[in-house]
Amino acid sequence: MNSSTLPDWSKIGRRIGKRLRDILRPPQDTGPTSKERNAQRLRDVLKGFAYFDTFDELLSWSPSDVDPVQQANTPLLRRSARSVHDCSKPSARLLLCHDYKGGYHDYECVRPGPNSEEWYSCEYLQYVELFVYFSHKLICCPPPSWINLLHRNGVKTLGTFIVEPQTPGIERMLECREGRYTAAEQMADMSNTLGFDGWLLNIENEFPDWVRPREKLTNFITALKHYLGPDKIVIWYDALTAENEVDYQNALTSQNAQFASRAGSLFTNYKWTMGKISESRTLASELGICCSRIHFGVDVWAQNTNMPGPPRTTYPKKGGGGTNTGLATNVLASEGFSAAIFAPAWTFEHFSTSPSLHVPYQQRRESIAKAVDRSMWEGSLLPSNLFCGCSQDRPHHTKYYQETPIVKSATEYPAGSSTYLHTDFARAFKQDKDWVMSCLGSQAILPHLLSVSAPASKAAKHSGARQVFYWQYDYGGLNIRLGAAGLPGEFQEGDPMAALTIDSSKPTISRLCLFKVNMAGDGSLQAIITYQSITAGRSCAVGIYTAYKTAYVEELEYKHHHPSSARCPNAVGVGARKSKQTEVIQLQAEGADAYLVEIGIFCQSMDYSPEPYSILHLSSLMIKPKSSKNLGFTIENFRTIERGRAPYIETRLAWTYSVDDTMWPLELPWSATTGPFSRFTIMVDGEDIGSAYCLEFPVRREDCHGANQVQARIVGHLFDGGTVNSVEITLSRKDLAPMVEDDNWSLL
Repeated sequence: MNSSTLPDWSKIGRRIGKRLRDILRPPQDTGPTSKERNAQRLRDVLKGFAYFDTFDELLSWSPSDVDPVQQANTPLLRRSARSVHDCSKPSARLLLCHDYKGGYHDYECVRPGPNSEEWYSCEYLQYVELFVYFSHKLICCPPPSWINLLHRNGVKTLGTFIVEPQTPGIERMLECREGRYTAAEQMADMSNTLGFDGWLLNIENEFPDWVRPREKLTNFITALKHYLGPDKIVIWYDALTAENEVDYQNALTSQNAQFASRAGSLFTNYKWTMGKISESRTLASELGICCSRIHFGVDVWAQNTNMPGPPRTTYPKKGGGGTNTGLATNVLASEGFSAAIFAPAWTFEHFSTSPSLHVPYQQRRESIAKAVDRSMWEGSLLPSNLFCGCSQDRPHHTKYYQETPIVKSATEYPAGSSTYLHTDFARAFKQDKDWVMSCLGSQAILPHLLSVSAPASKAAKHSGARQVFYWQYDYGGLNIRLGAAGLPGEFQEGDPMAALTIDSSKPTISRLCLFKVNMAGDGSLQAIITYQSITAGRSCAVGIYTAYKTAYVEELEYKHHHPSSARCPNAVGVGARKSKQTEVIQLQAEGADAYLVEIGIFCQSMDYSPEPYSILHLSSLMIKPKSSKNLGFTIENFRTIERGRAPYIETRLAWTYSVDDTMWPLELPWSATTGPFSRFTIMVDGEDIGSAYCLEFPVRREDCHGANQVQARIVGHLFDGGTVNSVEITLSRKDLAPMVEDDNWSLL
């Protein structure tokens, strides 16, 4: 008998064993009861979260059930089709699959409370193409805070549909009535209503044999793609095979190619090898599947040595994942495939996230988790006080992590779109005197990070430079500073830096890139910078530079723009600290057909100082088309309302807006829910109590700070940089519900 006709006894054994286990010890749901789940879901709706545990919940959902705080308002920023100008080697597209402590945490909600530590956010979004919000729910929709953050940075955001072994009624997924797949229609409506960009399909359970799922599942995927529309994404996860078995292939194979082809993308399991890559390339070529649409999984947790159960493995088999995640990304880049990094928040689960709150908040340094995150992404040196529960052989201190960090081989995308960029440099967390405050949904487009695989200050010293020119985040923007090269204790290794060689007879110019972009340099755009001059006490010129590139010309064309200063013409940083100033720069190159590729800070230092000092503070940067047209918008119908379902009710501020002129520039973002407004600041008696990304915001008795009455108003922030103020209304303390410590909601 030909060996190809012999039965695969290993597969038969696996199926028989699974059937016996299901009969003798069926999967059990040991979590909360149905009543407890329903109560939690009602509370979570008021936090802005949307998820479903059962097919009954999925199929009974309606868009009319949506609470406004569950909807994201930020439209997806359309990145430039070109890569950054200095990309000259193969790179891998990145998918991040969020799997962080079960998901749906209070720091991600519409109005988060104070925390004692930082949680996970990603500050490397210029290297990320796709982000999947992952939780162990049947239907897992990304919170609007994540969607707004990611869309602002041009990253497409996906929800997860996951069927696990304990999920009952899997056959209901494929119910088809009058030629329409009900579950697929519901999932498409959720994506379109809540404002995210598609789904990861993760089927880790087998269908009953009578379902005959192969053709039906293929049709389901096709229908879901159709219902979503051409701009949305579906990704198939490598679990269920064409033979209706959960059998991870770790590659594109005949067992998953049909589903992956219909979906348009594949997310493989994590135990791939170079042989699997070769097999995938061959099959992808035969089927006409683009290799970049195949995302090979990388399990970041695989580097740990203290995990329960069998060891987790990923590429490379020894030491893969963790700080070596960049090794897999580097291989995939060279082979033309994409990377799916699973659980990038490993750094925040496995290491300490405390920012040392006992230290005065002006002197606090980053947490261990944040430092390890930089090591994984940038290759910076691991902290000397690194401690975790792994074995004493220090599995995270490998010899490769500094040489092959993730950013070395990940595709870097230009910041902003081809016509628009706006940032106020806000990070996802702000440190107060006693707390860490979450602002996840407000994280801005953050500056380009230089590669700092070795401390930049030491590198500058070895190169002969006498000073380093660098920026640090502070509250409300970027602080631009000068300091002596090699000065101990002043720099965190993550501070982006450029070296200055001081020569008083011929001072040199040093440039620090903030953003790599791809925009027209023909004068149709302008940059608007808000800044403050800071006392330096030294002779120092600092300003904004722009860099332009023309096709077939190697060298960049630089322009240096000196913001005005009252005490020293063409210099900033000499004289007393001033109030905020605004500078408008016309973005026009000398060369024909040139385009803008960089914008940043330049410094021309005239003397040397051993002590570090600040020279400039940047508050915001906007690039947009020139326009002299003033459009009229008003905030109106400002009032209080009640939202929720008994017994969980809360009081909210609510408002509407009106448009006097509908001719909004097509080059600027426009929200489906908030129109020209990117966000709203909520002010109570002059205090900023939070930001809203819809036309409602929860208010509580604690917002009155003991007063019987307070005044509330709304400040609307337009995508074009303008602001609109509402009228004030009076809030009475007795009409507001108190915050409940356990779940933040009032049980009335």
